[in-house]
Amino acid sequence: MGIATLGNFRFRLDPSAVSWDFEIKATSIKTVGGKVVQVIGTDLGEMIVTGSFGKGGVVEQRAFLARMAGLSQVSIEQYRTRNVRVNPLRFYYPSKKWDFLVYLTSARQAGAPTTVAATPDNHAPGWELRLFIVQDNSDIKKVAQDAYIARLANGLGWKISKYNGPFSTGEIDRANLGEVGTAVINQAANGGN
Repeated sequence: MGIATLGNFRFRLDPSAVSWDFEIKATSIKTVGGKVVQVIGTDLGEMIVTGSFGKGGVVEQRAFLARMAGLSQVSIEQYRTRNVRVNPLRFYYPSKKWDFLVYLTSARQAGAPTTVAATPDNHAPGWELRLFIVQDNSDIKKVAQDAYIARLANGLGWKISKYNGPFSTGEIDRANLGEVGTAVINQAANGGN
C-alpha cells in the first residue's frame, strides 16, 4: 500500500519517480577582492510524478485517471460557480519528507499519445501527473539554496590573505583608479603641488 497522497487521494502504489525543475536566482558583482555572489532566491518549476499500476492494469489506470480528472474538475467548478480562488491540493510523501501545495495541470498515461492507450504488449501501464507547485512546505528550496551557497564557498576556494583584504582606503582608491588617478588625488590633497 502506498503512503503518498494528492489531496484526499492515496496512491495504491507510491510514485516511481518525482522530479521538478529548480533554479537558483543569483547575481554576481566584481569587487576589488574578486567577486561577490549574492543569492536572491529560488524557483521550483513544474513537478512531474510518475508511477505504474503493476497488476492493476488498464482497468486500474482508467479509474485512477478518472479520479485525477475528478480532482481537477472540482477545482474548475469551484472557480466557475463561485468565482473564487481555488485552494491547491496537498501532495504529501512522508517517507521522502515532501510536502507541497500544488495544482494538477495534467494526468495521462506515461509515454502514450493519448490519455489512455491500451495495447496488448503493455502489461504494466504507467501514469504521469504534472503539478504546478504553489508552496513548498518541506523547505526544499531553503535546503537547496544553502547547499548552493556552501558549494560556491567551497568551489571558489576564497580565503582571506594580504592580497584580498582588509584594505585601507588608499589601497582601494589605487585599485579602483589606477596609478594616474591616485597621483591626481595625492596632488589635490597636497594643495596641487
